[in-house]
Amino acid sequence: MSPLPNQIEQLKKELASGQVVVVVGSGVSVAACGQQLVEGHKVATWTGLLEHGVDRLSGIGAVDKNEEQLLLSMIRSGKPDFMISAAETITTRFKGRSDGNFRGWLAETIGALQIQDSNLLQDIGALPGLIATLNYDHLLEQATNLPAITWQETNAVQDA
Repeated sequence: MSPLPNQIEQLKKELASGQVVVVVGSGVSVAACGQQLVEGHKVATWTGLLEHGVDRLSGIGAVDKNEEQLLLSMIRSGKPDFMISAAETITTRFKGRSDGNFRGWLAETIGALQIQDSNLLQDIGALPGLIATLNYDHLLEQATNLPAITWQETNAVQDA
């Protein structure tokens, strides 16, 4: 007999007692926003956001054509380590111009996402326990009116 039924029962008990941390990733943002495009890129996805970043960096002269192609190859490989390296390079290049460039880019991309279907976000918000997100967007907060606590708010994190 598979241990799955026992694990499901244990998860139900943990949920009922509020002893879980739900970790939300970009798939939830994609589900909530559909296939929304920002300047031709599906920025709710990591691939779309990173490709948009490369386009923007190219537009402001922060990468040359060879670097642009290398970054796009890394992103399109779908390999997490390559994508993380590309994301770090994109972040560094934006911040090298100024912190405002990086923050502005995030505001214009994932900050521009509009909720098309809030059902999943509201269902997640109704779960007992804590919700942690890997996303930079504010969709969960918008749909649930739950306050955000960032990792930089040490006391609030410890309280939670």
